[in-house]
Amino acid sequence: CALPISHMEYGYLKYGKLVHDYKYQSFKEDEILGRSMRNSIMLEINKSVDYFLDGYFPVNRRDFNTVVAVPSSRGSTSTIQSEICRHLVQEGFHEAIGTIHVKDKGRVATKNIPGLKERLKSVGARYELGSPNDLQNATGLLLIDDIYETGATLRATVQILNKLVPNIPKYFLTVTYIV
Repeated sequence: CALPISHMEYGYLKYGKLVHDYKYQSFKEDEILGRSMRNSIMLEINKSVDYFLDGYFPVNRRDFNTVVAVPSSRGSTSTIQSEICRHLVQEGFHEAIGTIHVKDKGRVATKNIPGLKERLKSVGARYELGSPNDLQNATGLLLIDDIYETGATLRATVQILNKLVPNIPKYFLTVTYIV
């Protein structure tokens, strides 16, 4: 007899697979098929983002008007978080593009660095402030990430933003959690 899975476990199974497929599946054999697969994955994720913001998070939704994609630790610009931000721009949010940059693209992914302290140090040294002008009219920030494992990339992003705009509320949304 199988035990029922929790809401968190279901979310991880569903969205963890979507994130994995978007990031790592080899759709390169057929470029058109790959684009179609990624589009269908993003359609599924964006429907859930809309549901979350409208149904689960509506009280706080009015507290932010700007979305920021947490940069990939590898410096990739084609990410789930940037896709979600583009979707939310169509919903009326302002996107702070390039607020934070990764200095050295293509290095070892943070998931391969053991220990939280080491991950934080590595990510913190690699992230830098980009274009702060995109935050001039921000009343609140929604930070978007694909996976929350240790929180190293999210923490590095928040540290930089706190130096720049310490009094602006910051919320975060991640597609999946690994706990």
